[in-house]
Amino acid sequence: MDTTRKPSWIRVKFPTGSAYQATLRMVKEHKLHTICQSAGCPNIGECWSRGTATLMILGEICTRSCNFCAVKTGRPTEPDIYNHNIETVERLQKPVRVTARYDRSRSVLRHAKSRGFTTKTGFMLGLGEEQPEIEQTMSDLAGDKIDILTIGQYLQPSPEHWPLARWVRPEEFQHWKQIGLSLGFGVVESGPLVRSSYHADEQSQKYTGVEHLNTANTLASA
Repeated sequence: MDTTRKPSWIRVKFPTGSAYQATLRMVKEHKLHTICQSAGCPNIGECWSRGTATLMILGEICTRSCNFCAVKTGRPTEPDIYNHNIETVERLQKPVRVTARYDRSRSVLRHAKSRGFTTKTGFMLGLGEEQPEIEQTMSDLAGDKIDILTIGQYLQPSPEHWPLARWVRPEEFQHWKQIGLSLGFGVVESGPLVRSSYHADEQSQKYTGVEHLNTANTLASA
């Protein structure tokens, strides 16, 4: 499979519009760090046009050195970063996430759930995972009573990052969405361009009752 050329369903238009520009001005004015920019999220045009940006509230540096991510790696100048994403299947955790562990991420999510939080996690497809491994990961997370699940396409940030194994078609993402809902997740966002912050405003409304949030905060930790 030729992974160097993006298929039609993975391409997005250059972000424009007054709402997008207003969000951009706010981010610049307040010198905010967003995962939208740091990770090169393909949904930045859509989300910022909805007035939704996801903040890295403790800065733009992450202590992890994951081979799939474009966020800067290093020692932050502010306290610990809390990240709830499982990112990939268990077999690929060590080579892909490097300093993170599947069981530890699950335990963090379970702890958050036990303290009464709405829990959310996500993983990517296209890293080399097999179908039974995807099914097992979803079953594990459902067993941990996760509320919100996001599934998206891995996009290789540069030739130095983890190699892309395959382009996942939209219909497969829909298949996993239906599987996730049948397993009991309250919300499943599954699609080629889905990222952990995708439709965060709608999810906040569903679980908090707030009609609209202009800014959705995401915490991350090593």
